Amino acid sequence: MHHRLAQALALRAFSRQLCRGDAGQALLAYRSLRDLGRSRPRLQRSLRQAQRLRLPLPSQQGKLALWRALALPEQHQGDPSLLAVLQGTEAWRRAELWQQQRQEQRLNARWNHRGRLEDADQLLQGLERRQPQRLVFWHHYDRRGALPGSWLLALQAMQRAGWTVVVSSSGLNADAEAALQQGDALISRRRNLGLCLGAYRDFCCLLQERPQLLRGLSHCLLANDSTLPVGGGKRLAACLEAMATDNPNDQPRLLGMTDSIERDAYHLQSYWLLANGCLLRSKAWRSFWPQLALDGHKDDLINQGEIGLSQALLKAGVALRARHGLIAMLVAGEELDQQLERFEVREPRGVNLSLYAWQALLHAGCPLLKKQVLFNLRPYPRVPIPLTELGPFLNDADVALRNDLETLLQSRYLGP
Repeated sequence: MHHRLAQALALRAFSRQLCRGDAGQALLAYRSLRDLGRSRPRLQRSLRQAQRLRLPLPSQQGKLALWRALALPEQHQGDPSLLAVLQGTEAWRRAELWQQQRQEQRLNARWNHRGRLEDADQLLQGLERRQPQRLVFWHHYDRRGALPGSWLLALQAMQRAGWTVVVSSSGLNADAEAALQQGDALISRRRNLGLCLGAYRDFCCLLQERPQLLRGLSHCLLANDSTLPVGGGKRLAACLEAMATDNPNDQPRLLGMTDSIERDAYHLQSYWLLANGCLLRSKAWRSFWPQLALDGHKDDLINQGEIGLSQALLKAGVALRARHGLIAMLVAGEELDQQLERFEVREPRGVNLSLYAWQALLHAGCPLLKKQVLFNLRPYPRVPIPLTELGPFLNDADVALRNDLETLLQSRYLGP
């Protein structure tokens, strides 16, 4: 046992010397050397015996030199040429694959929200300087890093109304970053894991590291770019103000824009969730996010995140309410029924208001439209291309939205 431990320690020391103190490279070197040694035990024993007996050996260049160093690592210094030889072996390639898999597992680990956030401390410092009472967390993804102008105007309008804005993204282009920084928005750079629900999770977990920030919040909006503002940014900001007024801090409460019973489970749709301070500080809210797993497919994330959040809060006695709720929209009458008929939806659990009743929602005053409706809604024989029906809902405040449609078309259909 002591002999094996001594060999392992000598191999680790040799790996560090070989890599000149680079911890990441040293770990790869150690794993590669260990696997090489295990693959040729007889050769190892022969080389050790030959060196102890000082028997002459052929050329000490290349692989033979590496094998000699591996046989008795405590007698060799880290020769950079040996590292190059090691990096050319199959053992090194296997070690690199192992390291990639290990990093991916760590990034997906539930506890590792800081590993996915590239600037967690900087973000917390920015929040502590601002000491927000009302907070908007908006998650964004675009393959080219473009920021929709309609959303930029909406976020700026929210800031003017007294909301602190945090924009989360795995990649923003220079123009987008400059526009956000000019408006004093905070930017949270995050690895693209877990979609918007993963971003919500990691931000909520980060906030829990600073109880004083949570104590100061009266409201926090979680939203994402799966929608586009219709009617201009001021209209969306006014809607947020109205929802905050409707969500006082008298009890834990979560408001959404729309709700659903798809998948036979009641839930608020996660593209727009407004939590009051009582909820943010509640055990139900604080315990939900750390246990949310980010691995699995999109459907798993919806089941565990979007649906799971509403179900967990309901079971904890938290009040949930949608601004444009399913019951109210269905009871309102004939227009909705006609729109659902086009999609052959004939029972409440098949209704997704944000997709199948988008026109009724806009008529009812909803200021958001799902991008899925415009770009990749599943075709139905009796349903025209939704873009051909959008025009009557736009006005002079939608210039940015019209430009966004052009930009988004290019981003969403960018080739590999």
